Amino acid sequence: MKKLTWAIALFLLALPVMAQSVESDSSVVATTAVQTKQKKSTPQKNDSFFKVSNITYGGGVGFNLTKDYANVLVAPEIGYRLFKPWVINLMLKYQYTHYSDNANVNLWGIGVSTKVDLFSFSKKSATPTRLFLYGGYNFDYYVSSDVRYDKMSRNTAGAGLGLRQYFGSRGSNAYVLVSWILWDDTVPEWGWDKIEWSPNVAIGVEF
Repeated sequence: MKKLTWAIALFLLALPVMAQSVESDSSVVATTAVQTKQKKSTPQKNDSFFKVSNITYGGGVGFNLTKDYANVLVAPEIGYRLFKPWVINLMLKYQYTHYSDNANVNLWGIGVSTKVDLFSFSKKSATPTRLFLYGGYNFDYYVSSDVRYDKMSRNTAGAGLGLRQYFGSRGSNAYVLVSWILWDDTVPEWGWDKIEWSPNVAIGVEF
């Protein structure tokens, strides 16, 4: 009888410990379930380099006036924004040139260019105005009825500075660009003294 009494007493003493253990196990299970749910609901960060939202498109028109010729240019382009201030573009262009000797030339070309923001005039504005640096390489092909320019091709490289006014939420902007041809493979023994310092002026948009 005493043994039974002692067994009942020990069982009654063990009940709070067992209840606490069950409650602790339930808490662990509930915490694990919440953590698992949070892991499933947390979106995975996309670290992909290429993003469709970084593709840009647009184009510009330009002109150049000198004592020897006058030209107008139309150039649609598509590009990719590597990061906010830096864009690389692929450009197609058509240029019409009228020379002082009455020769008329149609020029078709393809080019690669880049624009990098250097300075912002309104840093706190959501649509700032920024100074940018331009660099470009072009392959051009002349088509003319004048035998002096008929089916002539050339490679050129140039650089310039511009201003662009941003608008919209994805970096769209309108720009004004002044650039110079710094190298031309059709000019023999090219040197700085042979650069045509008359600037090419262009205006355009980028979306």
